[in-house]
Amino acid sequence: MRPSPLRLALVSTLFSALAVAEQPAPASQPAPDAPPPAAPYPPPYPGPPAYYPPPHAYAPPSYEPPLELPYRKGAPIPVGYHLEERPRTGLITAGWIVTAIPYGVGLVAAASASFHNASGWLAVPFVGPWLTLGRRDYSCDDLNQDDDSSEGLSCAGDVLIVTGLILDGVMQATGGTLLLFGYTTSKTSLVRNDALFRIRPVRVGTGHGIGFDGAF
Repeated sequence: MRPSPLRLALVSTLFSALAVAEQPAPASQPAPDAPPPAAPYPPPYPGPPAYYPPPHAYAPPSYEPPLELPYRKGAPIPVGYHLEERPRTGLITAGWIVTAIPYGVGLVAAASASFHNASGWLAVPFVGPWLTLGRRDYSCDDLNQDDDSSEGLSCAGDVLIVTGLILDGVMQATGGTLLLFGYTTSKTSLVRNDALFRIRPVRVGTGHGIGFDGAF
């Protein structure tokens, strides 16, 4: 029995539909029910600047913050402090000590000798020992072979005095150099806002003077 043309057409259409259904969908085309791609997140907000509590924020109630703190360039300023240009107190303190000790010793020695033989120049700081060296009389200048032993002892005493005056002058010159550098070069420090009344060296024009500041 020969199949009818209608049956052949239906079978051919069925096989064509099955072949089309079995073909995979193109990879470049998204599925019709796929969600759209998510939008990119915005960049994070930088936020407020970091807060650095003062050094005494977590201290006990009896703690008192220091009047002065060292400062590092670029570091944040703690709450309750401010920047201030101040002389170098370490050099100044060392300069006064190195100057005052030999000056006081020389002045006491001159006073015990009633400021005799140009020793009164020792009252002048820094240059007094050198002035005394150049203006005093020495027993060794008049010493000869006929002099007795007392003159020889006086000459030996002059040697000791000259040595002491040289050491005095060198030490005072060293102290003066430290004072010069301490007062003319400054450093940046963190000073407490409620610091008490104090006296300190300050810059006045092209020189230096004594300043008074503090909280009342």
